[in-house]
Amino acid sequence: MLSLIIWGGAGCSQTPLPVAPHRYVRLDALLALHPSWAQVQSLDKELARLKTAPQQAGALVYEPHAAEPLFTPRISAPANLAKERAAQIELDARRYLESFRRSIASVNQSVLAGERRREQRRADAAVATRLAEEAKRLQAVNDVKLFAIRHRIQSLILQDVVVKSQVQDLAQARAADITPLRTAQAEHAAILKEVSGLRAEDAAIRSQNVALETQRKRDTFYREEMARGRERIAKREEELKVEMRDKVAGAMKRNRDTAIPPPVTPTLPPIDPRTTPLPLPTETAALFVANQAVVQPALARQAILWEAQRTAIIDEIRADTKKAVEQSASGRGWNLEPGPMPGAFDGTKEAAEDLRAQWRMTPTP
Repeated sequence: MLSLIIWGGAGCSQTPLPVAPHRYVRLDALLALHPSWAQVQSLDKELARLKTAPQQAGALVYEPHAAEPLFTPRISAPANLAKERAAQIELDARRYLESFRRSIASVNQSVLAGERRREQRRADAAVATRLAEEAKRLQAVNDVKLFAIRHRIQSLILQDVVVKSQVQDLAQARAADITPLRTAQAEHAAILKEVSGLRAEDAAIRSQNVALETQRKRDTFYREEMARGRERIAKREEELKVEMRDKVAGAMKRNRDTAIPPPVTPTLPPIDPRTTPLPLPTETAALFVANQAVVQPALARQAILWEAQRTAIIDEIRADTKKAVEQSASGRGWNLEPGPMPGAFDGTKEAAEDLRAQWRMTPTP
């Protein structure tokens, strides 16, 4: 920092006084740091392209080609057209038959699913009916057995009364031969034993659980009914297969009986007498030169407008940069000079750093 030395009167004393440094800044070197400088660069590119525009609007060469011969449609069909149409019909028929077969198979599957559900319901109902009938049959058999046992017991009781009377008579007779007595007593014992057995059988029959005995046959009845249901479903499935074969065969027969229609003669629209053919140039090449009298003034006017716009933008950037430099110099305590002069130093680098920090610009490498 520069300082000013002041000498006193009697003694030699010195007092340094700070002096503000003098700086000058090259303003043109800082214009490219402004955020709006990209507009100037874009205008420069457009002006460069505008200068080459007259060269691009050069000569165009048209090369005529020979006209195509007049197309005359054939009245008769080619020899292989019938074969191609027959092949297409056959392909469409196969595709239709395959779709028809799949649709019938899907319907048959739905029918069989319904048949299986009906057979399941029928089997359940048949098993319930058979169980009820079996319970009635077992109960009827038991009733018959009980009736026979009851009558047998009554008959044995009457027979026992006769035997007991004989035993009493033989015992009171006190005959020397006791064989008839022993025989009568044995017969009485046999009757009592048989009566006891019949009463035990009667109790066993009465204590029998008819419902439990019936339920033991449920699995057997269910297997039998399901076997019958499977037989009916298999029969129904075979009937559906036969129906599908008949339907597909009928569709194939109808398709093969379809005749191939003859080819149709093409009908062309009549020639319009009002049409005029386009005349083609007879020379081998025709040169089309751009009208420079029209293009060049337009390009010049556009260049003048863009130059004026570029100058205005640079003036705004220059004024904005000058204000930013003055603020930077004020912050650093400089005396800003308009240009290089004795005692003034170049502060362009320091001012550029301040402008980058102010405008958030990164320094270029």
